[in-house]
Amino acid sequence: MARFKEKSDYTLIENRIKRHKKQKLMIIIGIVVVLAVISVCLVNAYINRVFDSYKVEKAIKDSVSSDATYLSYDENVLKVSRDGVSAYSPSGNILFNGSYDMRNPSADICDKYVAVADIGNYSVSVFDGSNSGKQITVTLPILQVQVARQGVVAILMEDKDTNVIRLYNSESSVNDVLVETLTNVDKNGFPVSIALSDDGKKLVTNYVTVKNGVINSSVTFYNFSEVGQNEVNRMVGARDYGNSIISNVEFIGNDTVCVYTDTGFDLFEMPEKNTEIATKKFDREIKSTFHTDSHIGFVLENDSSDKGDQVLVYNTKGKEVYAGNIDFDYDMVSMSGEEMIFISQSEGHIVKLNGVQKYKDTFETNVDAILPINNYNKYFLIDNNNVNIIKLTED
Repeated sequence: MARFKEKSDYTLIENRIKRHKKQKLMIIIGIVVVLAVISVCLVNAYINRVFDSYKVEKAIKDSVSSDATYLSYDENVLKVSRDGVSAYSPSGNILFNGSYDMRNPSADICDKYVAVADIGNYSVSVFDGSNSGKQITVTLPILQVQVARQGVVAILMEDKDTNVIRLYNSESSVNDVLVETLTNVDKNGFPVSIALSDDGKKLVTNYVTVKNGVINSSVTFYNFSEVGQNEVNRMVGARDYGNSIISNVEFIGNDTVCVYTDTGFDLFEMPEKNTEIATKKFDREIKSTFHTDSHIGFVLENDSSDKGDQVLVYNTKGKEVYAGNIDFDYDMVSMSGEEMIFISQSEGHIVKLNGVQKYKDTFETNVDAILPINNYNKYFLIDNNNVNIIKLTED
């Protein structure tokens, strides 16, 4: 005789099946969450490893000279000396060589371009990484040079009564002046520094005048595209800083300008014309500044407390993204990615923006520079003998 289940029996069975499936799903989700948490912890632990030593993977022989300086050139290193430049890859190969004869070389880098000026003299050499360089010769002493990513070169020169800024295109005839801007020393003052945007279309200058023993600083904004063509001398804006001392002006990326004052900094957006977006004043003396295309950093003098020097880092909107203290001495500070690199001749420290002190070590030889390769654990270390490719290690 056949048996027939009541409707309630079927409902009970269906509910049990649903609860079983739900429990199984919750178990799976729980396992996935646990594995995800473990994976994140392992990744963070790996990323935030702390190193206290290094090993030399390769030493580039005959790569060091006493008059040279060393700069980051993408993930390579650029050697700048009185008789030329050399670029070395992380594998130790020479990417390019360029020769010149300069008394006081000063280099600027943007993407693949390198411009080296003989400060106080009359020549600029421009390299794009693929040839022996192009020479620009001027008739006035050079104060500063800047280069853009497409090879436009800005040269600041001084005359007795007039200062001259000229823009050249190193990809065409280096003898053709793209733009020339003249400033009167008595009226505008002496130019202290210039900054050229990555696209070569915008320029910022810092001028200082001294009248009756009183110092006055000002910053001027230029646009060499169609935006500034109807403006006098292509000037699209200016800012008077009175008796404040302007130590430097920099483009942070292509459209943000940082004006470094003696008490802090001002940020301006400049996609075309300048608009102030942030200002900051410190209550301590500024010891050092550093920057990348996304961050501006400051080291402030010890305030006589036991905390040491204060380190502050801001993004391009003026928002503080790091605040910390250091209890060690250093000679130079730079930044790459999320890392701040402090070195003296005898020791090095690498501090990350998340507060982790990634590296701390005492050197066995005098070190002139540590430059990043892959923003993880490989670096160029330049000492008295060689340019070394090193890998950070844990004892």
